[in-house]
Amino acid sequence: SLACPSSVPGSVNASDGSSTTQVTITWGSVTNATGYNIYRATTSGGTYSLIGTSVSTTYNDTTGVVGTT
Repeated sequence: SLACPSSVPGSVNASDGSSTTQVTITWGSVTNATGYNIYRATTSGGTYSLIGTSVSTTYNDTTGVVGTT
């Protein structure tokens, strides 16, 4: 069974967009977390889709479209 997180990561940041091939996303660790799921929505409050996973507090997103958030 999967355990639900007791908290969410804080201090989420994304690279400045100077790279044309990826955006690096970083965040603060969550106590006892063994991995993180990374989601994206194309509109604020929109439907979120899983884009990747990470066992660390960094994810390199190579699937984004230039000019979108």
